[in-house]
Amino acid sequence: MSQEQTKRQGGGGGDEEDGSGAAAAGQERREKLGEDVDTILDEIDDV
Repeated sequence: MSQEQTKRQGGGGGDEEDGSGAAAAGQERREKLGEDVDTILDEIDDV
């Protein structure tokens, strides 16, 4: 068992950068969806 191998799933270093990039993309998506919802509600108000 001296040649035991271990496998890592995912990434090693740099996870923080990937996480913040995903968080920024998620924030942009939420803002876009919020704008879309506001637009739809405005259209409903006009009817």
